Amino acid sequence: MTDQLNNSISEQLADFVSRFELNKVPDEVQQYALNLILDATGIAYASSEYEFSKTGLAALRLFKEKGEHIVLGTGERMTYRDAALANGLLIHGLDFDDTHVAGVVHMTSAVWPCVLAVGEKENSTGEEMLAAYIAGMEVGARLGMVAKGAFHQVGHHPTGIAGAFACSLVASMLMKLSSQQMVMAQGVALSMASGNFEFLNDGAWTKRYHPGWAAVSGIMASTFAKAGYIGPKLPYEGRFGLYKSHLIGLEPQCDYTLATTGLNTVWEVMNVGIKPYPSCHFTHAVIDATRTLTKQHSLTADQVDHIVALVPEEVVKTVCEPLADKQAPTCAYEAQFSVPYLVSVALVRGDFSLQDLEPEPLKDPVVAA
Repeated sequence: MTDQLNNSISEQLADFVSRFELNKVPDEVQQYALNLILDATGIAYASSEYEFSKTGLAALRLFKEKGEHIVLGTGERMTYRDAALANGLLIHGLDFDDTHVAGVVHMTSAVWPCVLAVGEKENSTGEEMLAAYIAGMEVGARLGMVAKGAFHQVGHHPTGIAGAFACSLVASMLMKLSSQQMVMAQGVALSMASGNFEFLNDGAWTKRYHPGWAAVSGIMASTFAKAGYIGPKLPYEGRFGLYKSHLIGLEPQCDYTLATTGLNTVWEVMNVGIKPYPSCHFTHAVIDATRTLTKQHSLTADQVDHIVALVPEEVVKTVCEPLADKQAPTCAYEAQFSVPYLVSVALVRGDFSLQDLEPEPLKDPVVAA
């Protein structure tokens, strides 16, 4: 046990973050990170007029707490925890935010709101904020990779879960905590990390705030650690650690070495992709395939009797089941996680965009057929 504690994942990640230096990050990595931040910020502006955003911001106003921290795309100011939550909701709400495919996480939507909020509060420099963003992305991607997609199989959202740990280190970094305090922050985050997939059954809005909640959890965990609060030392690989407690039955497939392999040499942020479509990343291949086949063969919808889509078994629960519901989505969020609907839209309209998620297009009988 002593060796495990001395070489624990939380200690290795804390060491990585506490020693992180932006001037040792390749220029191309820094530039790509800035592009991801710009993409996320633009999405927040695009989200700001949607009902889910207005309702979420209205809920935060009910606390009647004044703050000075930026809420992207709105002109509003909130407390730094509320701003972190709001910005996470705005960036992730349209399901248009970037994705690290191997980790199956949308880490910018958690890490950037945390960086922005804590960076403002701590009067951090731009370089310090960029460094924290990159470090957080590296951590979050790797924690997702450990599970090899298993979180989705049991109904957990890895963005909200891995994001809380990444943000605990991001906030700790900007708050200039010690390496040992960073270990404690990760331990505290274990009891805060969350994100559930029940929204898939009825198109509920809850997934939209998962990244923002991860940002808030990271802020809370690091603040508790700064005050001296004691968290478990083995939040990842412990007997009741993250993967054993959340992936019962699937934990044996986890590769814990992926949490720390390649730190400072392999930049996982470069493997983050900007989405071409506002839908679950699992649906993009079938949208692309439908558009390509339609164009190559000059197909029209009336020429097609049926379509067979080959989908990896691991994503069937998310984008294909229950089939009857996926074939007839009743709201935009259901449509964004529906292979049948998105393939049909790509066939009928030759593309897929935010406009196809408006109420009238969702009722299009040609697409439904």
